[in-house]
Amino acid sequence: MPNSLLIESGTVLTLGKTSRVLRGHSVLIENGLVAKVAPKKAIKNFRGKRINATGKVVLPGFINAHTHFYSSFARGLTKTKPAKDFNEVLKNLWWRLDSALTAEDCHYSALIALLGSIRHGTTTLIDHHASPGAVAGSLGAIERGVRETGLRACL
Repeated sequence: MPNSLLIESGTVLTLGKTSRVLRGHSVLIENGLVAKVAPKKAIKNFRGKRINATGKVVLPGFINAHTHFYSSFARGLTKTKPAKDFNEVLKNLWWRLDSALTAEDCHYSALIALLGSIRHGTTTLIDHHASPGAVAGSLGAIERGVRETGLRACL
């Protein structure tokens, strides 16, 4: 099957209400969905792409329910006044950054955050976005980044 992947021989953590630890199991993915979780030997005659997960843990993707993609650009930012309280943090850092963003900035800051999410196993994100300087088009630019990475997001 062209859109199939077999992650085999791992320790599968099912999570959820009936969390289980399944050692020596494989996960068959077809068309982007989990089609089967079974002991390695139970999935026979598979001809698609395989990933050997021996010695690895396989678990569902994480969900980040509160992120700010644009904060990617605040890493290492040092030219801010010291803040006495949260309102001053907003005034001296976040509102300055928010108002400087262009739609293109929104796209690239989202890509930075999305690539970090992929690296850490996060597949779904909820972004709290602000860009008063790029109100028109900023969410579309972020959406484009989400689609380019194949992740899911609520914007």
